[in-house]
Amino acid sequence: MSCRILGIALMACITLGLSACGGGAGCDTKTVAPGPSGGPSISVGGSGGSCASNSGSGGGPNGGPGQVTLGAPIDTVFYVKTAVNPTISAAGVDGAKNFLPLPSFVPTSLAQDDHPGMEIVNETFLYLAGADIGEILGFSIDSTSGNLTPIAGSPFPTAVNAMTVDATGRFLYIGDGSNTTIVGFHINSTNGSLTPIPGSPFPTLGMRFVNALTTDGLGKLLYVTEGVGGSNMNAFFINASNGALTPVAGNPVSVPVSFLKSEPTGKFLVGIDAKVGTSGIPSNPNIYVFAINQSTGAIAQAPLSPFTSSLPPIRIFVHPNGRFIYTTDDNVGGGLGPMQGFTLDSAGKVTPMSGSPFSGLERVSQCDSDHISGVELFCSDGSTFFAYDVDLNTGNLSRTAAPFVSGQNLPFAVAAPR
Repeated sequence: MSCRILGIALMACITLGLSACGGGAGCDTKTVAPGPSGGPSISVGGSGGSCASNSGSGGGPNGGPGQVTLGAPIDTVFYVKTAVNPTISAAGVDGAKNFLPLPSFVPTSLAQDDHPGMEIVNETFLYLAGADIGEILGFSIDSTSGNLTPIAGSPFPTAVNAMTVDATGRFLYIGDGSNTTIVGFHINSTNGSLTPIPGSPFPTLGMRFVNALTTDGLGKLLYVTEGVGGSNMNAFFINASNGALTPVAGNPVSVPVSFLKSEPTGKFLVGIDAKVGTSGIPSNPNIYVFAINQSTGAIAQAPLSPFTSSLPPIRIFVHPNGRFIYTTDDNVGGGLGPMQGFTLDSAGKVTPMSGSPFSGLERVSQCDSDHISGVELFCSDGSTFFAYDVDLNTGNLSRTAAPFVSGQNLPFAVAAPR
Protein backbone atom coordinates (compact mmCIF):
# COMPACT_ATOMS: atom_id res chain seq x y z
CA MET A 1 0.00 0.00 0.00
CA SER A 2 1.29 3.46 -0.86
CA CYS A 3 -0.59 5.27 1.91
CA ARG A 4 -0.82 5.19 5.67
CA ILE A 5 -4.28 6.09 6.86
CA LEU A 6 -5.29 8.55 9.52
CA GLY A 7 -9.02 8.11 10.15
CA ILE A 8 -11.02 10.95 11.58
CA ALA A 9 -14.68 11.21 12.52
CA LEU A 10 -15.81 14.81 12.70
CA MET A 11 -18.62 15.72 15.02
CA ALA A 12 -19.84 18.64 17.05
CA CYS A 13 -16.89 19.22 19.33
CA ILE A 14 -16.76 16.49 21.96
CA THR A 15 -14.18 17.14 24.62
CA LEU A 16 -15.51 15.00 27.42
CA GLY A 17 -18.48 17.24 28.06
CA LEU A 18 -16.42 20.42 28.08
CA SER A 19 -17.18 23.53 26.09
CA ALA A 20 -13.58 24.42 25.23
CA CYS A 21 -13.62 23.41 21.58
CA GLY A 22 -12.00 26.14 19.60
CA GLY A 23 -8.54 26.68 21.02
CA GLY A 24 -5.85 26.34 18.45
CA ALA A 25 -3.81 28.81 16.52
CA GLY A 26 -5.08 31.78 14.58
CA CYS A 27 -3.04 30.98 11.48
CA ASP A 28 -2.90 32.46 8.03
CA THR A 29 -4.11 29.89 5.53
CA LYS A 30 -3.45 29.28 1.88
CA THR A 31 -5.26 26.86 -0.40
CA VAL A 32 -2.62 24.80 -2.19
CA ALA A 33 -4.88 22.43 -4.12
CA PRO A 34 -8.56 21.75 -4.66
CA GLY A 35 -10.09 18.93 -2.68
CA PRO A 36 -11.44 15.75 -4.24
CA SER A 37 -14.89 15.63 -5.76
CA GLY A 38 -17.37 16.58 -3.05
CA GLY A 39 -14.57 17.28 -0.58
CA PRO A 40 -12.92 20.39 0.79
CA SER A 41 -9.98 22.31 -0.52
CA ILE A 42 -6.75 21.66 1.31
CA SER A 43 -5.57 24.73 3.17
CA VAL A 44 -2.28 25.12 4.97
CA GLY A 45 -1.54 27.62 7.72
CA GLY A 46 1.25 30.08 8.26
CA SER A 47 3.06 30.35 11.56
CA GLY A 48 2.36 33.95 12.36
CA GLY A 49 0.18 35.16 15.19
CA SER A 50 -0.51 32.39 17.71
CA CYS A 51 0.75 29.52 15.54
CA ALA A 52 3.45 27.15 16.73
CA SER A 53 6.97 28.48 16.95
CA ASN A 54 8.21 25.17 15.54
CA SER A 55 6.21 25.41 12.33
CA GLY A 56 9.12 26.53 10.19
CA SER A 57 9.85 29.68 8.26
CA GLY A 58 9.73 30.80 4.68
CA GLY A 59 8.27 33.31 2.33
CA GLY A 60 4.68 33.05 3.54
CA PRO A 61 2.82 35.78 5.43
CA ASN A 62 3.87 36.57 8.99
CA GLY A 63 6.88 34.28 8.76
CA GLY A 64 4.76 31.32 7.68
CA PRO A 65 5.79 28.78 5.07
CA GLY A 66 6.25 29.91 1.51
CA GLN A 67 5.10 27.91 -1.51
CA VAL A 68 4.58 24.32 -0.35
CA THR A 69 5.96 21.55 -2.57
CA LEU A 70 3.78 18.48 -2.08
CA GLY A 71 5.10 14.95 -2.38
CA ALA A 72 3.37 11.61 -2.82
CA PRO A 73 0.84 10.71 -0.10
CA ILE A 74 2.21 8.66 2.76
CA ASP A 75 -0.72 9.03 5.18
CA THR A 76 -4.41 9.55 4.53
CA VAL A 77 -6.84 11.46 6.74
CA PHE A 78 -10.48 10.34 6.96
CA TYR A 79 -12.85 12.78 8.62
CA VAL A 80 -16.62 13.09 8.95
CA LYS A 81 -17.93 16.48 7.93
CA THR A 82 -20.83 17.34 10.23
CA ALA A 83 -22.43 19.81 7.86
CA VAL A 84 -25.94 19.78 6.42
CA ASN A 85 -25.00 16.69 4.40
CA PRO A 86 -22.36 14.89 6.50
CA THR A 87 -19.76 12.73 4.75
CA ILE A 88 -16.58 10.85 5.46
CA SER A 89 -14.04 12.87 3.49
CA ALA A 90 -10.29 12.39 3.13
CA ALA A 91 -6.98 14.16 2.64
CA GLY A 92 -3.46 12.80 2.21
CA VAL A 93 -0.27 13.56 4.08
CA ASP A 94 3.11 13.33 2.34
CA GLY A 95 6.46 12.31 3.80
CA ALA A 96 7.13 15.85 4.97
CA LYS A 97 3.74 15.84 6.74
CA ASN A 98 2.16 18.30 4.29
CA PHE A 99 -1.57 17.74 3.83
CA LEU A 100 -2.73 17.24 0.23
CA PRO A 101 -5.81 16.05 -1.67
CA LEU A 102 -6.45 12.46 -2.75
CA PRO A 103 -7.46 12.77 -6.41
CA SER A 104 -9.42 9.50 -6.63
CA PHE A 105 -11.19 9.62 -3.29
CA VAL A 106 -14.99 9.85 -3.28
CA PRO A 107 -16.59 11.02 -0.01
CA THR A 108 -19.03 8.65 1.69
CA SER A 109 -22.43 10.07 2.63
CA LEU A 110 -23.69 9.67 6.19
CA ALA A 111 -26.95 10.19 8.01
CA GLN A 112 -27.07 12.95 10.61
CA ASP A 113 -25.90 11.35 13.86
CA ASP A 114 -23.64 11.64 16.89
CA HIS A 115 -20.40 9.75 16.19
CA PRO A 116 -18.63 9.04 19.51
CA GLY A 117 -15.83 6.95 18.07
CA MET A 118 -13.95 5.51 15.10
CA GLU A 119 -11.70 2.46 14.93
CA ILE A 120 -9.41 1.38 12.09
CA VAL A 121 -8.59 -2.34 12.26
CA ASN A 122 -5.51 -3.94 10.72
CA GLU A 123 -5.19 -0.96 8.36
CA THR A 124 -8.02 -2.57 6.34
CA PHE A 125 -11.39 -1.83 7.94
CA LEU A 126 -12.96 1.31 9.37
CA TYR A 127 -15.77 1.21 11.95
CA LEU A 128 -17.75 4.30 12.90
CA ALA A 129 -20.13 4.49 15.85
CA GLY A 130 -23.55 6.08 15.40
CA ALA A 131 -24.93 6.84 18.84
CA ASP A 132 -28.26 8.49 18.06
CA ILE A 133 -29.38 5.95 15.46
CA GLY A 134 -27.81 3.06 17.39
CA GLU A 135 -25.50 1.39 14.91
CA ILE A 136 -21.95 0.58 13.88
CA LEU A 137 -21.02 1.45 10.31
CA GLY A 138 -18.33 -0.74 8.75
CA PHE A 139 -16.21 -0.04 5.67
CA SER A 140 -13.32 -1.67 3.87
CA ILE A 141 -10.50 0.70 2.89
CA ASP A 142 -9.13 0.67 -0.65
CA SER A 143 -5.35 0.51 -0.27
CA THR A 144 -4.72 2.69 -3.34
CA SER A 145 -7.39 5.40 -3.37
CA GLY A 146 -8.54 5.33 0.26
CA ASN A 147 -12.13 4.91 -0.91
CA LEU A 148 -14.53 3.25 1.50
CA THR A 149 -16.84 0.38 0.60
CA PRO A 150 -19.61 -0.68 3.02
CA ILE A 151 -18.96 -4.05 4.64
CA ALA A 152 -21.56 -6.77 4.12
CA GLY A 153 -24.22 -6.43 6.82
CA SER A 154 -23.38 -2.80 7.63
CA PRO A 155 -24.82 -0.98 9.47
CA PHE A 156 -24.79 -3.29 12.48
CA PRO A 157 -27.56 -2.26 14.93
CA THR A 158 -26.51 -1.77 18.54
CA ALA A 159 -26.70 0.98 21.14
CA VAL A 160 -23.22 2.47 21.39
CA ASN A 161 -21.57 4.92 23.77
CA ALA A 162 -17.98 3.81 23.24
CA MET A 163 -16.02 1.13 21.44
CA THR A 164 -12.59 -0.46 21.32
CA VAL A 165 -10.75 -3.21 19.46
CA ASP A 166 -8.56 -5.83 21.12
CA ALA A 167 -4.81 -5.87 20.50
CA THR A 168 -5.10 -8.67 17.91
CA GLY A 169 -7.71 -6.83 15.83
CA ARG A 170 -10.12 -9.77 16.02
CA PHE A 171 -12.76 -8.48 18.44
CA LEU A 172 -14.77 -5.26 18.60
CA TYR A 173 -16.33 -4.32 21.94
CA ILE A 174 -19.14 -1.79 22.33
CA GLY A 175 -20.27 0.01 25.48
CA ASP A 176 -24.09 -0.02 25.51
CA GLY A 177 -25.03 2.85 27.80
CA SER A 178 -28.74 2.09 27.60
CA ASN A 179 -28.32 -1.24 29.36
CA THR A 180 -24.83 -0.83 30.91
CA THR A 181 -23.72 -3.92 29.00
CA ILE A 182 -20.82 -4.79 26.72
CA VAL A 183 -21.68 -5.92 23.19
CA GLY A 184 -19.00 -7.99 21.50
CA PHE A 185 -18.39 -8.76 17.82
CA HIS A 186 -15.94 -11.02 16.04
CA ILE A 187 -14.27 -9.27 13.09
CA ASN A 188 -13.95 -11.35 9.94
CA SER A 189 -10.33 -10.85 8.89
CA THR A 190 -11.18 -11.27 5.19
CA ASN A 191 -14.19 -9.03 4.67
CA GLY A 192 -14.58 -7.13 7.97
CA SER A 193 -18.10 -8.37 8.68
CA LEU A 194 -19.16 -8.45 12.33
CA THR A 195 -20.61 -11.54 14.04
CA PRO A 196 -21.93 -11.45 17.63
CA ILE A 197 -19.58 -13.07 20.14
CA PRO A 198 -21.13 -16.03 22.04
CA GLY A 199 -22.81 -14.76 25.22
CA SER A 200 -23.03 -11.14 24.03
CA PRO A 201 -24.22 -8.79 25.45
CA PHE A 202 -22.25 -9.16 28.66
CA PRO A 203 -23.61 -7.51 31.84
CA THR A 204 -21.56 -5.18 33.98
CA LEU A 205 -21.85 -4.85 37.74
CA GLY A 206 -22.38 -1.58 39.63
CA MET A 207 -21.76 0.63 36.59
CA ARG A 208 -23.83 3.75 36.01
CA PHE A 209 -22.34 4.25 32.54
CA VAL A 210 -20.12 2.32 30.13
CA ASN A 211 -18.51 5.28 28.41
CA ALA A 212 -14.88 4.14 28.11
CA LEU A 213 -13.31 0.80 27.17
CA THR A 214 -9.74 -0.38 26.68
CA THR A 215 -7.99 -3.73 26.42
CA ASP A 216 -4.61 -4.44 27.94
CA GLY A 217 -1.64 -4.40 25.59
CA LEU A 218 -1.69 -8.19 25.16
CA GLY A 219 -5.39 -8.36 24.34
CA LYS A 220 -6.15 -10.68 27.26
CA LEU A 221 -8.26 -8.32 29.39
CA LEU A 222 -10.97 -5.70 28.84
CA TYR A 223 -11.37 -2.78 31.24
CA VAL A 224 -14.54 -0.67 31.35
CA THR A 225 -14.85 2.69 33.11
CA GLU A 226 -17.69 5.16 33.43
CA GLY A 227 -16.14 8.18 31.72
CA VAL A 228 -16.49 11.75 32.95
CA GLY A 229 -17.81 11.85 36.50
CA GLY A 230 -17.35 8.12 37.01
CA SER A 231 -15.41 6.17 39.63
CA ASN A 232 -16.28 2.52 38.97
CA MET A 233 -14.54 -0.08 36.82
CA ASN A 234 -15.32 -3.59 35.58
CA ALA A 235 -12.68 -5.96 34.24
CA PHE A 236 -13.12 -9.05 32.05
CA PHE A 237 -10.96 -11.85 30.75
CA ILE A 238 -11.11 -12.18 26.95
CA ASN A 239 -11.44 -15.71 25.57
CA ALA A 240 -8.63 -15.88 23.02
CA SER A 241 -10.54 -18.18 20.68
CA ASN A 242 -13.99 -16.57 20.50
CA GLY A 243 -13.75 -13.22 22.34
CA ALA A 244 -16.27 -14.11 25.05
CA LEU A 245 -15.92 -12.14 28.29
CA THR A 246 -15.61 -13.57 31.80
CA PRO A 247 -15.86 -11.14 34.73
CA VAL A 248 -12.77 -10.68 36.85
CA ALA A 249 -13.35 -11.44 40.53
CA GLY A 250 -14.24 -8.35 42.54
CA ASN A 251 -16.27 -6.36 40.00
CA PRO A 252 -17.09 -3.52 40.40
CA VAL A 253 -13.86 -1.87 41.54
CA SER A 254 -13.68 1.72 42.74
CA VAL A 255 -10.93 3.57 40.86
CA PRO A 256 -9.75 7.21 40.96
CA VAL A 257 -9.93 7.51 37.15
CA SER A 258 -12.60 7.98 34.52
CA PHE A 259 -10.51 6.90 31.49
CA LEU A 260 -7.82 4.24 31.04
CA LYS A 261 -5.33 3.54 28.24
CA SER A 262 -3.01 0.56 27.80
CA GLU A 263 0.61 0.18 26.73
CA PRO A 264 1.87 -2.71 24.54
CA THR A 265 3.61 -4.89 27.14
CA GLY A 266 0.44 -5.62 29.12
CA LYS A 267 2.15 -4.51 32.34
CA PHE A 268 0.37 -1.19 32.91
CA LEU A 269 -2.74 0.87 32.42
CA VAL A 270 -2.48 4.68 32.48
CA GLY A 271 -5.45 6.78 33.51
CA ILE A 272 -6.79 10.25 34.14
CA ASP A 273 -9.69 11.56 36.20
CA ALA A 274 -11.34 13.92 33.75
CA LYS A 275 -14.05 15.02 36.15
CA VAL A 276 -15.46 18.48 35.54
CA GLY A 277 -15.08 20.86 38.45
CA THR A 278 -17.46 23.64 39.43
CA SER A 279 -15.57 26.12 37.24
CA GLY A 280 -16.28 24.02 34.15
CA ILE A 281 -12.77 22.59 33.77
CA PRO A 282 -11.31 19.26 34.93
CA SER A 283 -10.26 19.46 38.56
CA ASN A 284 -7.71 16.64 38.83
CA PRO A 285 -4.18 17.16 37.44
CA ASN A 286 -3.00 13.64 38.34
CA ILE A 287 -1.85 10.88 35.99
CA TYR A 288 -2.34 7.40 37.43
CA VAL A 289 -0.42 4.24 36.58
CA PHE A 290 -1.82 0.81 37.44
CA ALA A 291 0.10 -2.46 37.39
CA ILE A 292 -1.88 -5.34 35.84
CA ASN A 293 -1.89 -8.80 37.39
CA GLN A 294 -2.21 -10.91 34.25
CA SER A 295 -3.24 -13.96 36.27
CA THR A 296 -6.17 -12.37 38.11
CA GLY A 297 -6.90 -9.31 35.98
CA ALA A 298 -6.74 -7.11 39.08
CA ILE A 299 -5.00 -3.74 38.93
CA ALA A 300 -3.14 -1.84 41.64
CA GLN A 301 -1.52 1.57 41.55
CA ALA A 302 2.20 1.51 40.80
CA PRO A 303 4.41 2.57 43.75
CA LEU A 304 4.98 6.14 42.53
CA SER A 305 1.44 6.73 41.26
CA PRO A 306 -0.21 9.21 40.99
CA PHE A 307 2.00 11.79 39.27
CA THR A 308 0.80 15.39 39.53
CA SER A 309 1.06 17.16 36.17
CA SER A 310 1.06 20.87 35.46
CA LEU A 311 -2.47 20.99 34.01
CA PRO A 312 -5.64 18.92 34.38
CA PRO A 313 -5.83 16.47 31.44
CA ILE A 314 -8.99 15.96 29.38
CA ARG A 315 -7.66 13.19 27.09
CA ILE A 316 -4.72 10.82 27.26
CA PHE A 317 -2.78 9.05 24.51
CA VAL A 318 -0.09 6.37 24.93
CA HIS A 319 2.46 6.21 22.11
CA PRO A 320 2.69 2.80 20.36
CA ASN A 321 6.16 2.26 21.82
CA GLY A 322 4.60 2.40 25.30
CA ARG A 323 7.28 4.79 26.57
CA PHE A 324 5.60 8.11 25.85
CA ILE A 325 2.36 9.54 27.24
CA TYR A 326 0.69 12.67 25.90
CA THR A 327 -2.23 14.55 27.40
CA THR A 328 -4.41 17.27 26.01
CA ASP A 329 -5.39 19.63 28.72
CA ASP A 330 -7.66 22.34 29.99
CA ASN A 331 -6.10 25.64 30.86
CA VAL A 332 -6.57 26.74 34.45
CA GLY A 333 -9.20 29.44 34.12
CA GLY A 334 -10.88 27.89 31.06
CA GLY A 335 -10.08 27.03 27.46
CA LEU A 336 -7.61 24.51 26.11
CA GLY A 337 -4.15 24.45 27.62
CA PRO A 338 -0.89 23.30 26.05
CA MET A 339 -0.20 19.61 25.52
CA GLN A 340 1.92 17.75 28.04
CA GLY A 341 4.31 14.86 27.42
CA PHE A 342 5.72 12.26 29.81
CA THR A 343 7.91 9.18 29.71
CA LEU A 344 6.86 5.89 31.29
CA ASP A 345 9.61 3.56 32.45
CA SER A 346 9.58 -0.20 33.06
CA ALA A 347 8.72 0.32 36.73
CA GLY A 348 5.69 2.48 35.95
CA LYS A 349 7.36 5.77 36.83
CA VAL A 350 6.05 8.85 34.98
CA THR A 351 8.49 11.70 34.25
CA PRO A 352 7.75 14.96 32.38
CA MET A 353 9.54 15.38 29.04
CA SER A 354 12.07 18.20 28.91
CA GLY A 355 9.86 20.28 26.62
CA SER A 356 6.60 19.71 28.50
CA PRO A 357 4.20 21.48 28.64
CA PHE A 358 4.58 22.17 24.91
CA SER A 359 3.63 25.84 25.11
CA GLY A 360 5.09 26.54 21.64
CA LEU A 361 2.67 24.15 19.96
CA GLU A 362 -1.02 24.50 19.27
CA ARG A 363 -3.60 23.87 21.97
CA VAL A 364 -5.39 20.74 20.86
CA SER A 365 -8.08 18.46 22.24
CA GLN A 366 -7.20 15.02 20.82
CA CYS A 367 -4.16 13.19 19.42
CA ASP A 368 -3.36 9.87 17.79
CA SER A 369 -0.58 8.21 15.76
CA ASP A 370 -0.38 5.42 13.19
CA HIS A 371 0.34 2.85 15.94
CA ILE A 372 3.19 1.28 13.96
CA SER A 373 5.99 3.75 13.17
CA GLY A 374 4.96 6.38 15.69
CA VAL A 375 7.20 8.96 14.03
CA GLU A 376 4.39 11.48 13.85
CA LEU A 377 1.61 12.49 16.18
CA PHE A 378 -1.59 13.84 14.60
CA CYS A 379 -3.61 16.23 16.73
CA SER A 380 -6.72 18.35 16.34
CA ASP A 381 -8.10 21.45 18.00
CA GLY A 382 -11.59 20.59 16.79
CA SER A 383 -11.33 22.20 13.35
CA THR A 384 -7.68 21.98 12.26
CA PHE A 385 -5.23 19.08 12.06
CA PHE A 386 -1.56 19.32 13.01
CA ALA A 387 1.15 16.75 12.23
CA TYR A 388 3.93 16.74 14.81
CA ASP A 389 7.34 15.12 14.57
CA VAL A 390 8.03 12.75 17.48
CA ASP A 391 11.60 12.45 18.73
CA LEU A 392 11.70 8.68 19.28
CA ASN A 393 14.51 9.06 21.83
CA THR A 394 12.94 11.69 24.09
CA GLY A 395 9.31 11.89 22.99
CA ASN A 396 9.52 15.65 22.52
CA LEU A 397 7.35 17.16 19.78
CA SER A 398 7.94 19.72 17.05
CA ARG A 399 6.07 20.84 13.95
CA THR A 400 7.63 21.72 10.60
CA ALA A 401 4.64 21.19 8.27
CA ALA A 402 1.64 23.45 7.80
CA PRO A 403 -1.70 22.50 9.38
CA PHE A 404 -4.85 21.36 7.56
CA VAL A 405 -7.98 23.44 8.18
CA SER A 406 -10.74 20.85 7.82
CA GLY A 407 -13.71 22.04 9.86
CA GLN A 408 -15.05 20.03 12.78
CA ASN A 409 -13.00 16.86 13.00
CA LEU A 410 -13.37 14.89 16.24
CA PRO A 411 -12.85 12.08 17.08
CA PHE A 412 -10.21 10.52 14.83
CA ALA A 413 -8.04 7.41 14.44
CA VAL A 414 -4.86 6.62 12.53
CA ALA A 415 -3.75 3.65 10.40
CA ALA A 416 -0.45 2.75 8.75
CA PRO A 417 0.41 1.32 5.28
CA ARG A 418 -0.14 -2.29 4.39
